[in-house]
Amino acid sequence: KRWKFNAYVGTDPDTGKKIITSRGGFTSKREAESALRTMRYEFDHKILRASTNATFGDVTKRWLDVYKNTVRDSTYQKTLECLRNHILPAFGEKNIDAIRALQCQDFANHLSTVFKDYRKIYSVATRIFNYAITIGVTNRANPFLRVVMPKNDTSHAPTPFFEKSEL
Repeated sequence: KRWKFNAYVGTDPDTGKKIITSRGGFTSKREAESALRTMRYEFDHKILRASTNATFGDVTKRWLDVYKNTVRDSTYQKTLECLRNHILPAFGEKNIDAIRALQCQDFANHLSTVFKDYRKIYSVATRIFNYAITIGVTNRANPFLRVVMPKNDTSHAPTPFFEKSEL
């Protein structure tokens, strides 16, 4: 025997519509009531948010509108190039809530093998996800901050200087 509930949680402040939710699979009535109390508490304290279908690309467009007014045009163009070539192909079509730390780790590992100064590209993606949290698109912790940044091995890289005999 399993328990479930259908309950009115509150009214969405943005749309004015009633929020009615249902949950099921509880082993006891007490467990179902506890889950309902927790859900109402989270809604009252604005912890519970409706899930969105916003993609990383959607948030990026909004972030670019804000970012453009804070930097010089040359910096903005470099950031656009970075987004177009590296970040959006990796995350652009993903739902913002579906991005996980493992995907971010793979992205950082890939960038570190291609670029010496990959952290600049990675920081743009981190700032975009932080912006999504700020504007309330998601309430998840930023998965880009949970990555162990790989170290570039530059010991075998040739030095950019000539010896006296080479000159």
